[in-house]
Amino acid sequence: MAARAFVWLGGALFVGALLLCAWWYLVVLGQPQPSGGIDALLVDAGLVTVFALHHSLFARQFVKRLFGSLAPHVMRSVYVYVASLLLIAVCLAWRPVGGELYRATGVRFVSHVIVQLAGLWCVTLAVAKIDPLELAGIRPASEREGLQTEFF
Repeated sequence: MAARAFVWLGGALFVGALLLCAWWYLVVLGQPQPSGGIDALLVDAGLVTVFALHHSLFARQFVKRLFGSLAPHVMRSVYVYVASLLLIAVCLAWRPVGGELYRATGVRFVSHVIVQLAGLWCVTLAVAKIDPLELAGIRPASEREGLQTEFF
């Protein structure tokens, strides 16, 4: 029963982290910010690096074997907890670099929105194919191994 609560709380944390990230992207990043200079750039690069390293390390077989031997039934949930907490940390600790890289208006703005929505659609399709409950660590991972390269 405790393991079941653990995986469902991890799934809730995952959804909460995604909602926070969406809010952060749409609201916080859309506002003009004062310059944080090189210090902000270094902090942000560090945050993204730690987030990426977690994803890279947990994809390695030796880490899967290690966690699989310690707690096989919650291994994916531990991954989800750590990834969710790191995503929250990225959003909350992010420091504005300042300045403006570009200003899109008119057709260019619409094309940017279309590209972003297409990316979101691709992510949604991928998550649906994987099974959101499996992705969140709530349902046990299926037995398929390797990289799935076909959608249908």
